[in-house]
Amino acid sequence: MIVGLTLGALAAQIKGYRLGGVMVLPILAVYTLREFFTPVIFLSGTVVAWISLWVLQEYTLNYGRQLFLSAIIVGVVTTIMTGYMFSEAFPNQLSFENSEAIATIFPGITAFNLMRVNPETRRAELLVMGCGYLALIAIGGLLLLALAGLAIPTPPLLTLSASDITTWIEIKSHASAYPAVIPGWVSLILLLVTVVIYEGFQRRYDHRLVGIIIIPTLCFFSVQSTSTVIIYAIGATAVFYVVSYIQQMTLFYGRVLLTISILLGTIFSLM
Repeated sequence: MIVGLTLGALAAQIKGYRLGGVMVLPILAVYTLREFFTPVIFLSGTVVAWISLWVLQEYTLNYGRQLFLSAIIVGVVTTIMTGYMFSEAFPNQLSFENSEAIATIFPGITAFNLMRVNPETRRAELLVMGCGYLALIAIGGLLLLALAGLAIPTPPLLTLSASDITTWIEIKSHASAYPAVIPGWVSLILLLVTVVIYEGFQRRYDHRLVGIIIIPTLCFFSVQSTSTVIIYAIGATAVFYVVSYIQQMTLFYGRVLLTISILLGTIFSLM
């Protein structure tokens, strides 16, 4: 995650590349190491969401946030359907019941960000995304081999018995998969309800509630651990003041500053 976020910050600062979104490449790399079907499922959701965006732009008057929400919805539906078909075709490899609905929004976000890229630089940005993704996969595998036996307080997500990379490179798994406290269908409904509430609140009061993904994510993790809200509040406050200081002392802004804030939050969560 840290390497992927750093890559995103450098790409945004040097070339102005979006790379599909701040979180897309590192999240995609992590999920790929956990489940090798991830790239196919992600790509299918992104392609279908892209097609839906093109159709809406060509034949309707929708624009801006309406396109963004439609891309997310189409991406979520396509990703879930693709994941379900793969789980039926390969039941021993992919478990649909243990999938995480919160990650299904990223194909739509990727499609929307790529649609906004200048067509003249889109091919170059896609090439950088592909190279960056492969580099993160390689770095992740090497780090697992080098640090697999290191005891750290953070739960070793990629060294669980359910992680594909653990079996493939033959390293010892530290624990079994985490239990699914919230059923997948409940997570999906909660995600959709949260989007509706978020959009309604923004249209009524013109306030973004700190991001469309924050509230459902916080809800999911709060059910898993009661200390999540406290850790989040402390971390968000600390990162806010650090990022505010960085903004005052540098010329960073926009996506670079966003990436730095996520990077700092990730480091805080590992402490």
